[in-house]
Amino acid sequence: MDWRRIEDILREWLTPMPRAGTVVLLVAALALTFLAFAAWRGWLQGLRGVMWLGLGATVSAILIATLAFRLGDAPPPGRGREVILEPFEGFRRAASLDGTRADAANFYGNILLFIPLGFVLAFLFYGWLVGRIATAAMVGAAMSGGIELSQTTMDRVSDINDIILNGSGTALGACLGCGVLIVSRIWKAIGRRVDADSEARVTRV
Repeated sequence: MDWRRIEDILREWLTPMPRAGTVVLLVAALALTFLAFAAWRGWLQGLRGVMWLGLGATVSAILIATLAFRLGDAPPPGRGREVILEPFEGFRRAASLDGTRADAANFYGNILLFIPLGFVLAFLFYGWLVGRIATAAMVGAAMSGGIELSQTTMDRVSDINDIILNGSGTALGACLGCGVLIVSRIWKAIGRRVDADSEARVTRV
């Protein structure tokens, strides 16, 4: 394994932005404010409390990763900021034979980054599971849109494809979360049925 090559890739993809320190401090302040508010509202109890903590941690990680680090999306030399408004262009590059590893990493990375957010939101939302997935996807896309707008003020590439991929990743995470909810509900139903059968046998005896 070429460790020098791996080191070069990590240095390229994890280059801190000039305002990285400021972003980290702002995100930390927002996370602490959210934690204090959630504790005051009594949200940090039981499973939902764990999910509220997970939401704060997930959102903080996404903001730091996307606004404090370059993540390999530097615009071509001499072009400064770049805005891409052509949808699905990045998908074609990632899927084509001429696509680079950077294209593939950008494609899958944008999906994977938002999967934890969708997973947590599936537990925090109420209502039908399909509605939870749709709402989570919209929240993920809206958050991604805000990040892309913020990146237009930096020496970064703002890409509408990132919004599509981030929203898709959030929906996928919500699907996983809903799957866990379905399994847990079935397991609880089986447990209640077993308890009811046991009580019925005791009563007959």
